[in-house]
Amino acid sequence: MTVNYTGETGILLKRVEAGSGAFIRLYNNNQTTNYFRIGMYGAGYFGISYNSGADAIAVTTSGNVGIGTISPSRKLHVNGDIQTASIYASNWFRSTGATGWYSETYGGGWYMNDTTWIRNFGNKGLYMGTAIIRTDNYFDREGYSGASWFNGYGAYNTAIVNNSGQTPLMVAYRSGQTPAVTGANRLFSLELLNTGTELRFSFGGFGNGGGCPVLMTSYGELRVGRSIQSTAWFSDSGQIRAHAVGTNYYLGMGAATDGYGVIQSSKVGTGAIPLLLNPKGGNVGINTSAPGYTLDVNGSLHVRTLVYFDSTARINGDIWTNGQFFLNASGYDQQPYMSGAFGKFNLAFHRNGVWVDTVMTIMPDGAASMTGPLHVNKGIYTEGYVSARGQNTSSDARLKDVTGNVELDIRAIARAPAVFFRWKDTGGEDVGSIAQYWQALMPQLTPRKPSGMLDLQYDKAALLGVVTVSRKVLDHEERIAALEAENASLKATIENMRGNA
Repeated sequence: MTVNYTGETGILLKRVEAGSGAFIRLYNNNQTTNYFRIGMYGAGYFGISYNSGADAIAVTTSGNVGIGTISPSRKLHVNGDIQTASIYASNWFRSTGATGWYSETYGGGWYMNDTTWIRNFGNKGLYMGTAIIRTDNYFDREGYSGASWFNGYGAYNTAIVNNSGQTPLMVAYRSGQTPAVTGANRLFSLELLNTGTELRFSFGGFGNGGGCPVLMTSYGELRVGRSIQSTAWFSDSGQIRAHAVGTNYYLGMGAATDGYGVIQSSKVGTGAIPLLLNPKGGNVGINTSAPGYTLDVNGSLHVRTLVYFDSTARINGDIWTNGQFFLNASGYDQQPYMSGAFGKFNLAFHRNGVWVDTVMTIMPDGAASMTGPLHVNKGIYTEGYVSARGQNTSSDARLKDVTGNVELDIRAIARAPAVFFRWKDTGGEDVGSIAQYWQALMPQLTPRKPSGMLDLQYDKAALLGVVTVSRKVLDHEERIAALEAENASLKATIENMRGNA
């Protein structure tokens, strides 16, 4: 249908019977049930709805437009969420109740629920990049009254101000006091002095005696003034202390008036245990205030690993008139000690408070003597002779329980390897036998060494070989004697037979 018209008449729909509006229904092709309804609700508003449901869009006679509501209170009233690429506004964005701006993607935003604060939602931080945050008043932390910059009415009254000639200055004051650059109510201050060349941390008023205990310079020097005194402190000039909270124990470092550097542990009211550094002589003292050596220890020295000495170092021990060096076995009342006395070297024992006779003495000419037995589980090598002045009683019958006699076949002994050979490790030429052969013959002759190799006890093998051969020779001699006696008897019988013939 085409309607041609001029002016504002167009198509006029007018409800003839009594009612509250006139409507137009728009159906799709072949549709009889679903439609869009457009109409005027009496003198109230113009609306658009789907079928006979609630109006999706409403326009009131006052010019307000509502989406999702038929009673819009603003020029555009949306009962629900709005999704748009961007919004351009020439006036305020307003909200009612505890609402505000919220990021659906990242879960943070800003809102108000009282007349005082704009609040952060979602505990998100505020990032400004390289921009500046500025206020013409104070930065306050709610719940901590006075924890602010230049707050004159809080509990701590912390301030950052410009002090004439000494800028900037951060000062903390007593509770309830009005900020001032100086005065008895000042608790501490942090000052950047002399155009940025020094940083000073002070307690109370200016000056020593609590005024300026710490000073840091721009060229890397840290100066510490006099600290709290105690009878345990070795030095009272320029100190740095570490204090164990809740105790009277301190670890301190300082400079004494006599030129010593001091590092010490102490307890208030008791003695100190200092480590003294003497820059004048280069000496270091432990538990002594006057070190006489490069390292002077007044007490015991416990070393858990190794102590190394160069080729010119010595250990000197002064006990009585002779230099002695003790080794203490922990848990035992015995101390082996070495001493040099009267031109000789002695090794002895001190046990249970009693001096034991010298165990070993070495003379300057190299001669050595021992007062006790010497046990060697390897070998003894000499370019000369070995002589024994005592008696060897290891074969005494009273020391043994005989369990059997050794019976060796002389033919097995005769078949034993007797070879020239070369040692694989040293290449040295030698002569001897093979332990594996004797092990099969008599294992007692071939004990296994710690290295796993077999050792042949040549002395025992030789002894048993000689005994076996001697027994065989004796047996042969006895048999020969019997044969000779039998032969003599036969000769006598033959002679008798000849005489009677």
